Order: sequence, then structure tokens, then C-alpha cells
Amino acid sequence: MEKDNHLSVVMLPWSAFGHMMPFFQLSIALAKAKVHFSFISTPKNIQRLPKILPDLQPFVQLVPIPFPPLDPDFLPKGAEATVDLPFENTDNLKTAYDQLQIPIKQFIGDRLPDWIITDFAAHWVVEIGKEYGVPLVYFFVFSTATRLLFSSAGNPSSGNTNDVLPSVESLTSPPDLVTSRSTVAFRENEAVRMHAGFYGVNDSGISDADRDANYDAWTRTRMRGYGTIRHGDTCDEFEGEYLEAYKNKSGKLMIPTGLLPPEIPAKGVKGEISTDDGIFEWLDKQKTRKPNWANSEADALPLGFVDRVSEKGLVCTGWVPQMEILAHPSVGGSLFHSGWGSIIETLQFGHVLVVLPFILDQPLNARLLEEKGMAVEVKRRGDGSFSRDDIAKTLRHAMVEEEGERLRSNARKAATVFGDHKLHQGHYIGQFVNFLKNKTTKRSSEKKPPIMAKDLRVVMLPWSSFGHIIPYFQLSVALAKAKVHVSFISTPKNIQKLPKFSTDLQSFIHLVPIPFPPLDPGFLPEGAEATVDVPFEKTDNLKIAYDLLQEPIKQFIGEQLPDWIISDYAAHWVVDIAKEYGIPVGYFSPFCMAGSAFFGGPENLLGANRNHALPTPESLTSPPDWVAFASTVAFREFEAFYVPRGFFGANGSGISDSARLAKIVSGSQVLAIRSCDEVEGEYLEVYKKLTGKPVMSTGLLPPEKPTRRAKGEISTDDGIFEWLDKHETRSVVFVGFGSECKLSKEQVFEIAYGLELSELPFLWALRKPSWANNDADALPVGFVDRTSEKGLVCLGWVPQMEILAHPSIGGSLFHSGWGSIIETLQFGQVLVALPMVFDQPLNARLLEDRGLAVEVKRSRDGSFSRDEISKKLRHAMVEEEGEKLRSNARKAAAVFGDHKLHQDHYIGQFVNFLKNNCTKRTS
Repeated sequence: MEKDNHLSVVMLPWSAFGHMMPFFQLSIALAKAKVHFSFISTPKNIQRLPKILPDLQPFVQLVPIPFPPLDPDFLPKGAEATVDLPFENTDNLKTAYDQLQIPIKQFIGDRLPDWIITDFAAHWVVEIGKEYGVPLVYFFVFSTATRLLFSSAGNPSSGNTNDVLPSVESLTSPPDLVTSRSTVAFRENEAVRMHAGFYGVNDSGISDADRDANYDAWTRTRMRGYGTIRHGDTCDEFEGEYLEAYKNKSGKLMIPTGLLPPEIPAKGVKGEISTDDGIFEWLDKQKTRKPNWANSEADALPLGFVDRVSEKGLVCTGWVPQMEILAHPSVGGSLFHSGWGSIIETLQFGHVLVVLPFILDQPLNARLLEEKGMAVEVKRRGDGSFSRDDIAKTLRHAMVEEEGERLRSNARKAATVFGDHKLHQGHYIGQFVNFLKNKTTKRSSEKKPPIMAKDLRVVMLPWSSFGHIIPYFQLSVALAKAKVHVSFISTPKNIQKLPKFSTDLQSFIHLVPIPFPPLDPGFLPEGAEATVDVPFEKTDNLKIAYDLLQEPIKQFIGEQLPDWIISDYAAHWVVDIAKEYGIPVGYFSPFCMAGSAFFGGPENLLGANRNHALPTPESLTSPPDWVAFASTVAFREFEAFYVPRGFFGANGSGISDSARLAKIVSGSQVLAIRSCDEVEGEYLEVYKKLTGKPVMSTGLLPPEKPTRRAKGEISTDDGIFEWLDKHETRSVVFVGFGSECKLSKEQVFEIAYGLELSELPFLWALRKPSWANNDADALPVGFVDRTSEKGLVCLGWVPQMEILAHPSIGGSLFHSGWGSIIETLQFGQVLVALPMVFDQPLNARLLEDRGLAVEVKRSRDGSFSRDEISKKLRHAMVEEEGEKLRSNARKAAAVFGDHKLHQDHYIGQFVNFLKNNCTKRTS
């Protein structure tokens, strides 16, 4: 493989969001300059990072490395950052962080990056950098003035050979190295706290000063270490004199990265509807954040405060979109703690600042801002307390009084520097990247091959449809639980839509976003990366775009050399890639075995048994000859009409779906099926004979069951669950047809009238159809009012698994997709099948054969009636004749919901097969 000539960098921030966010912003800035970065943090911290734009994702690797198992009392459960724990536990977090040293060393040794950019906490990375010959950059996330004050006070490990701690008093005097008059220093009460916290040896066994000094000591003696000032921590335009003074003091090369201001959201217009309404409506339902001393939200503020200020003020006790708020034209200033990141966010909009600093570097930032004439600080007493009168006085001075106009003018002028993205990205990041390129250590080994891991490594390659992506993801999670390392490849938007997985699996799952190359405008809808994003007639274009991923996927596989590639039908070209690198391929079918057996093996798929002619629709309306047992699994005539050309016929991508599948099946060393012997044993045997290949069941891969809610229990989706709580056990019909199924107006209306006629309680998750002008237009006139006492219609996303787990749900009217069948039957709920497309009709016939569902009868043209909907629903849910059906569904839960059977037995034997049959390569 040709070596990638882009720089590769490992980012290593301390586990505090005041550090992680500047490191992340620097990472994004470097990615914009085509630098590859690996961002290392713990899994929960990685999950909390902002989303990354699709065009930058090829340059990004987020590397979650979990803390080792810790005593439950050592850190609060789930705590991975300073925000998660009380102040007195911070030293324990440093101890836990230090235990990441070994896995981080292994990662660096495997990757051999060009640079390590590190924070103060990982002092041990100095020795790792020495061992592997990788140069370091120390990225300082505070202002240069802050750095200079501590340098002037003296550091016992980097400059003070007597190891005498600087005095508290030394922190109360501004640095004497700045030619202009400086006020940057701590007040006495601030200095006492800071001195003890920074210079004192803490429970982690090393002081923060010594962690910091370790970099200074090495960069002084080893010319592979270079200092850089951060986040902007600065730029010449704002802190030029402090930068110059620090260069003179330290003797180091200092490179400002610019201020790294976050992207400015579009400024809102009053009355304008946000495109993020759904997000914010959801966030409004989440648990609010109040002070830990407050017993309730009301207790967090003075009695009557909210009422008294209701015409002037708004108090939000939960999450708010801060950047969008700051960008709004009505915001003119901020009363805040003077954190460096918040200063940059606010001054890029030219808002005046009223500062009330509390901890760490905040007091120094406040003094620096006052010195620059960009802020006014709230006056405090000698003990650090402040008064309401001083708050009011300072706010009015800054915001409205004539004496504050100079301050407001300075803030507006500051926006031309703080908000100049071209200056910070183009100039400062540009010169930093040039430095990194010019000073990169040339190692003779280049990039040595990765050490072969004793754990199995698998690449997953699903087709870009969520009916495929989700089963592949579920298989990935199941393999990760068995300690198999999985690289899951899809496009960036699809990756972003995947469910979250538990933190203990994150070291086994690597999500690999590979974007489509640039396409002609109109070839696909903007942002379309999956079948759900495109109209049916554009599906062939999506396959063409998917095939263009062949080269970057080949490059990834060539670099990683996994033990197995597990592929979907669409990536037929992966067979040739696998041959080139000597890697075995497994085809994973996310469908039922009866459907795969119906279409036959590669010869049948390619038409060798019919002189390569397309099959007739009539030949698809009865079970094939090779199914020798009683079966009704076949298409109806109206369904079969579309199959010959849709599946077997050549399409706009240049190759039929049946030919894609035939090549994958022929080129695979194992065929993995989302099924099990208990449900489809005889079909599995048929498929083995048809293909002559090893056929392995992966089990049904049922998703994790959410905890069933007790009546009255509070949920984040209170409206839905409060409604469900009012109904009897197993009395409600859940109605859902998935995201891929696009129902016509006639179909939606007939379903609606059928539900109304049935007189059964129902909860309908209805995705607003494209033909509906608005929500009201999506249903018959008056339907919602007429059924308000019996039914609930939810237009949009619903938490389907939580709904199915609710005890009031007794059955489903649905499209009979294989994934939905598994989700529903694990709860033992009866099924009323109304299949629409693809494999759904075959699934419906299989369920009826097994006595697990009843299918809605259709006319010869495929239409169905409201009366038939009502009749089948009442039969399945309440009538005496349907008791056998309901009993069978309850019994099926013992198989469909047996997670131990599917994970331990089926995934266990599949993993053993993969281990015993992977190609042994010498590295």
C-alpha cells in the first residue's frame, strides 16, 4: 500500500472538559488542515464530544480507553471526568487516569504517530515518547498570562534546583517580565487555595506542578519536545507581550495555535423556527441540573425570585444551547466565571463581559481582561465574598451606563480578532502545521506493521440501509461481548445514527466513517447516505455511490489486515479485495433463513437452472422444489410481479442484486444467518445443501430488553407512558411500519379506519408521509378526535423497544420485518402481519406457518380493507378463536427472548468457528 503522507497526531487531554474541549477544537482545526488525529479519552467522555462534520471524519479516530476496574467507593459510578464527581475526589480521578498509561503506551507503540500532543496530566507520556522516538508537543489550554505568572513565581522541578516551593505571596504579584504594567495575579484568598492545590503533593502521589514540570525538564534537554500555547490559548493580537515574555523566560519555542473559536451558528431572527426544534423539545424533557445543595428546583433560587423577574428574566435549570444563545442578536453581555473557553466564545460576538471568577485560572483571566479594557470584575471582600449590590452595580455599568461605553466599544472591536476564523485557522493553525511537518522525526522503521493481536479482529461491511446496518451493528455488539475486535464501516451520517453501546464494549468496537466521494448535484438528495434518505427511484444511484467506497475500503483493509471480513450482499467487490490480502470472508444475512432458502444458492441466483433467464412471476408464487417439507413461504401474485426485475434484473448500478449476492455467497468461507435451529432448523439444513458451505446461525440477536416500567414510574417519555399506564395488561395494539416503508395515503387511511372499527386501544407510531402537507393531513379528518379515548398517534420517533416492553402492549400490527418480529416476539406479543416490500411477505408466511401471526387478507391487486384490518386485530387480540395464537406468541418468548441462548450458545459457536478458520498470517 502507498504510504499516507499526511501527518498523524495523537491527542491526549486530561479528563476535564475545560481541557478536552480545547484539545478537541485543536483536533478539528488540524483535521481541516488534513492532519490525521487519534483523540484518546475514556468512553463516556468520547460519547460527550460534539459531532464531527462528515468531510472531516476520514481524518478522525476517536479512541475510547476505559479505566480499569476500580473499587466502587474510589470513584462515583460512571465518573470519567471532573464534572462527574465532587471536588474532593479529583485526586482519585488522577490516580485512575494514570492507570491508562499501559494501554496508551500500547496504542502509541502500535500506531507510531508523527507527534503526541499532550496535556499536563499524562506526565508519563514523556517516557513513552522517548522509548518510541515520537516527539511531544505540550498544548497549554490556558492564557499565556497564566502560564507566565507561574513561571515567574518559580517551579521547583523545572527551574528551582533547591526544590523550594514558591511562596503564596509570589502568586499575588504580577509577572515582572512584561514590559507593560500587568495586573495579572491572584488575590490573597485565591492564592492560598491555588498554592495548596497546584504545588501540594496530592493523593495521586504527584503534585500538578510536578506533572507540568516533567514536560519542561524533558523539552529543555531533548530537542524533540516543543511547547505550544493553546486554544487560542492565544494569539499575538491579544497576548503578544505575554507570549514574548514567556519565550524569553522559558527559552522554548512557543507557537500560538490561535484562539480556536468554535463555529458561529446562524444568528436567529425573532420568531424564526429553529431546525433543531425536535432536539430541544427532547432536551426540555430531560432531567434538569440544579445545585447539589438544593432539594428541588424551587429551592435553588430565592423565594419568589422567578415571579418577581418574570417580565425581565428567564432561568433555565437544565442544558441550554449556549453558542446559539450567544449568537442571538438580543444578547449584549455575560456575567460569568471568566473561563478561557467562555471568554473566546463570548468575545467573538463582541459582547461585554462582567466577570466573577471562582477557581483555577479564572481570576487571572479576569485580571487580563480588565487590563485589556474588555471586562469589568465584580468587587469582592477580603474573604472572597461578594454582594448583590456589587453585582447590580457592575452589570449596569457594563450594559447600560454611559461610563461603560468604552468597555462596550472595546468588546465590539475585540470581535474582529476573537471571531476571525480565517486568522486563527488559516494563519495560526497553518504555521503550527508547517512546524509539525518540518520538525517531524524521520524514523527508519516508518510505520512498522501492527503487532498481531491474540484477539480476533473483524471488519463489518453492511449495505447502506438501516434494515441491514442495525443487524450488522447488533452482530458487532454480540461479537464485542465475546472479546472480538470489530471495525464497523459505513458512511459518516449512518455511523452517527447508530445506537450507543455500553462503555465496557468501546475498546472492542471501532466505528469507521468513510464518506462517499463528491457526486454530481442531483445524483442523490443532499445528505443522503442510506435508503431511508432517498426516493425509491434513486436506490440504484445509492448503489453506485456505495460501489465508489471500494478503494478507501480496500486501503483500510490493507492497512488493518483483519482476521475476517463479514460482508453484506452489496459489497460484491470485497471478495476480490479479500483474495488479494488472503483474508477469509463471511456473508452475514440479516434476513430469515426461509427467505434465503426460497431464492436458493448461487446457481439459482444467477439463473443457471433456467438458462440465465429471469424467473417468471408465477414461479415465485409457490415454494421451490428444494423445499421438500410443507411450507407456504412464497410470494402472492401481486408481490411476485415486481421481484424478477427488482431482484434478478440488471439495474442502474450495472449489476443485479441477485448477482451481487451470488458473488458474495460463492466467495465466502462461511454463511452466517440471523436465525436459530429452534425457529428455522429445517430451512438451515436446506440452505447448507444448496450452497455447499458452512452455514452458521448467529442466533436471533435480540436487542437488550429495557426495564419494564411499573405503573406510575417516571420516564423521559412521560406522555406516552402515562397513556400506556392507564390501560390493562396486554390490551393495547402497537402499530408501526418502520422507517423504510412508505405507505400511500389510501393505505394509511384504511389502517386508520380499521383501527377505529376494531374498538381496541392502540398506539400508532406513524412517520409523517411525504404526501402529507402537515400533521393533520396525515390522517382522516376527525380520526384523532373520534379515537381520542382509545388511541394515541405519535407522529415521529418513539422509543419502540420501551413501548414494546410495557405490560399494556399485547400485540402489533406491523410490516413483518425480520428485526421487528424478533423485537416483538421476545415479549410474547401476538402479531398481525401486513407485509409491504422485500422479504416481508416471506416472513409473514413463515410466521403463519409457525402459528405465531395472522396476516391481513388482501385483494389480488394488493389492496386491503378497513374491515379486514379490524377483523384480524380483534381475532388476534380479544376473540376466543385467537387464544391459540396468543398462547403460541407467549411460548415463543422463551426462545426469541433467551439472550443466554443467542449470545452464549450461538455467538459462542460462531466465534469459535471464526477463530479456528481464520488465515494465519505472519506479520
